[in-house]
Amino acid sequence: MKKFVQRSYYGGLRESVLEQLSPENRQDYQDGASMLKALGDPQRAMLVDALSCRPLCVYEMQQLVSWSQATLSHHLKTLRENGLVNTKRQGKWIYYSLNEDGISAAKDFVERLTNGSGICLSDYVTPPEEA
Repeated sequence: MKKFVQRSYYGGLRESVLEQLSPENRQDYQDGASMLKALGDPQRAMLVDALSCRPLCVYEMQQLVSWSQATLSHHLKTLRENGLVNTKRQGKWIYYSLNEDGISAAKDFVERLTNGSGICLSDYVTPPEEA
């Protein structure tokens, strides 16, 4: 999985809030967003769907798509770099399968973002005073 933090990645997040977040929290946002970005591409989402049934090699996947082998390899590399797929060599073929830990991490990230159990950035704001 890619492990890097870029200050510019946080866009308009105020410096005062960013400074209060631990490096682990910032890394969690980075890793989670990278996984979601990888899954957010329709072509990669289709590959994940295909791999959800069983491991496949590139030869098999090329029967599903009209992309060049280079394009297919690029998408598989992105999924692998983000911890969403595993590879296993069997003879002359490399089989791709879903990395259940990576898929669970992506699900957990979305869950933390949406159920209030995450960092909860709204805790860093002051409500308006009543008039």
